[in-house]
Amino acid sequence: RTDMYAQRDAADVLADATAFATPIIATVGFNQVDTSMPIVSNIRANRFFSLFLGLILSLMILGLGFLCIVLIHSLLTVGVETRTFELGIMRMVGMTRAMLSGYVVTGALLFAIPAWVLGLVIAQIVFLLVVDLLQGALGVAISPLLTPDAIGYATLVGIGMPLVSSIAPIVQVLALDLPRALDTNRSKTTAITYDIRKGGEYHVSWEAAGIGLAMAVAGFLIYYLFPLALITFNITLLFYVFFGILMGMLFGLVLLTTSLEGIVELAVMYLFLGWWESPAVLKMIRMNLIAHRPRNRKTTLMFAMSIGFLIFLSVTFDIQIQSVLFAEERALGGSISISPAKAESDDGAGVTFRVFTACEKRLQLLERDFAVPGLNWAYVTLSIPAQYNLDNATTTTIGRYVSIAPFVAAISPNFYDVTNTKYLLEKKVRDSSWGLAESLYSEGGSSRALVSTAYADAFALGSLDDPFVLEVKKGDSNATVEIHSLVQSEAFLDASPVVAFSQYTTVGASVAMSLPALFHRGDNAPLSVENTKFLRFVVDADGESATKFVKRELEAAILEAEATAEVDVSDVYETRERLAVAITVITVFFVFAQVMATFICYFALSSSMSTNVHEQAKEIGVLRCIGFRKAPMTRTYVWEAFVLVLASSLLGILVGVVMGYTIVLQRALFTQLPLPFVFPWVQLLVVLALSLVLALMSSFGPIRAMLATRSVSSIMRRAL
Repeated sequence: RTDMYAQRDAADVLADATAFATPIIATVGFNQVDTSMPIVSNIRANRFFSLFLGLILSLMILGLGFLCIVLIHSLLTVGVETRTFELGIMRMVGMTRAMLSGYVVTGALLFAIPAWVLGLVIAQIVFLLVVDLLQGALGVAISPLLTPDAIGYATLVGIGMPLVSSIAPIVQVLALDLPRALDTNRSKTTAITYDIRKGGEYHVSWEAAGIGLAMAVAGFLIYYLFPLALITFNITLLFYVFFGILMGMLFGLVLLTTSLEGIVELAVMYLFLGWWESPAVLKMIRMNLIAHRPRNRKTTLMFAMSIGFLIFLSVTFDIQIQSVLFAEERALGGSISISPAKAESDDGAGVTFRVFTACEKRLQLLERDFAVPGLNWAYVTLSIPAQYNLDNATTTTIGRYVSIAPFVAAISPNFYDVTNTKYLLEKKVRDSSWGLAESLYSEGGSSRALVSTAYADAFALGSLDDPFVLEVKKGDSNATVEIHSLVQSEAFLDASPVVAFSQYTTVGASVAMSLPALFHRGDNAPLSVENTKFLRFVVDADGESATKFVKRELEAAILEAEATAEVDVSDVYETRERLAVAITVITVFFVFAQVMATFICYFALSSSMSTNVHEQAKEIGVLRCIGFRKAPMTRTYVWEAFVLVLASSLLGILVGVVMGYTIVLQRALFTQLPLPFVFPWVQLLVVLALSLVLALMSSFGPIRAMLATRSVSSIMRRAL
């Protein structure tokens, strides 16, 4: 039964559920009964959350995969560079190019295949440990065994990544200069490189060709897939297009920041070391950074990519959770919300005046006898067509040139005193001594309304005094009557709790007015105020305990009024409890990603620093001969690693902040919520501390092992 709802794509769930329910509803008679699919409605309401969560997880997997490819490439390159003499001997004794290529690929597979087997075993063990937690959190039966798809993807990645990573080392082995490989009298470190080309010689820049081809393919796919997603209303495809754009932006920012590597390293060195370290050590650090730059560039790329990736994920995850929480809180309006159990479009939908009166009497009793702290309540009615069974309502300019189908409802005078004003964004407000909603009930307020900022742009309203027309149609089979009235704006709103105000007509084209004004616009259609129906009845109280107490009392009042099936009672703390489960489950994946990225970067840094020390054995021996002590020599390599890691981490933080801020802007555009951007100060402090620890761990061991040799001649012989 749950298999239908356990699919990855919400669109597939909706399609299958609709295909299942349609024949049943058609057989029973769709016009004879009221039908609802609450599970499908809930999935539809949260489909964007699942899409964004899938986008984040895809970014996580792709980022970790890229880091693994760079790590394997770095390890293979280091293996080739440290064994150039052996490779030269192999070339001398007759090894062909194909054999050398096989040698590199075999070396990659020798640690890839055991890692693949061990990874599947660990994945199965970990999944067995967490499957109970997932079942308890999700309420769905989950098989404790890895799926064939998971094993297949793991096999493809585990074997494919080493093969991709070995391409560049194979090219490096095949291009090996035999005389230089066999020369043991010169250092392997190259500080100066000359590139001499013959005039008129044709030369292909493979880097430029690759970037050009990638941009051309990406441009073609975006140019075709983006309008295809819009035409077919394929939200999943649209989000994959966004995913591709994000990845292109991420890689572009990383490449851009790595071009600033030298400047940032120099700034970090003088900022943290220049005011207390000796000039000789600073000079050595700077020369080492220049000499090791080709190899260190891979480490810089990995750290910038991983740190930017982690901060981007952290910011994106926080924004995703905040957007869901903000959307729920804005829809509820206050601590407690009473809303109709049916959709507004259904016949008979809405909180009836009978339920409203029962709840209000109980609240007055609580206010008088129990003195509940912060207790207050407000309401918003249904829109005019749903309220009075009218045909439709339309807002238009005086010249009837532009028309908008609005949501027109009434709000109580204390509406913004009760609801959460954190979600109230005012674009322009008329000067008044009254509150925003109170002014609608003041003298002259009956001809005014709170309107979306979208009207100011669509109707070219230059000021709040510029009127527009509200047109209401009602009629029967014999005749249709149109009622027109002019409306002025009390305020232009970008956002509001409960009522959907927005800068865009497709998101929220709302008009809020007083209850008498609503009666007048409907041509006094209801015979009595008791016919009024409400979209939401909002109650506010201070603290969780007071909110739970008031909610129980309201549910009791609704039960006494025999209206339990008519309305839903929700509170904001229920929403937070539901999100707490999702946060717990998702946090596990993010912690795993952070740990994996840290370990990958550490191994790359460790191999790079070990190779740097090994290749400079001759220079270290010469410096020891002329009196350079062990302590400053050790500090030279430790501070080199520190400068390298901190500079690349700062570049990664810059990349992550830019990417995170981009996500914030997009989510604010999609949700029309005032989402804040929170700078990751905790991650910044962790990066600073981690830079020192990783620098010490990766460089202290190799340099101390080199300097522990008793004689300088032994150090010199290590360069062979």
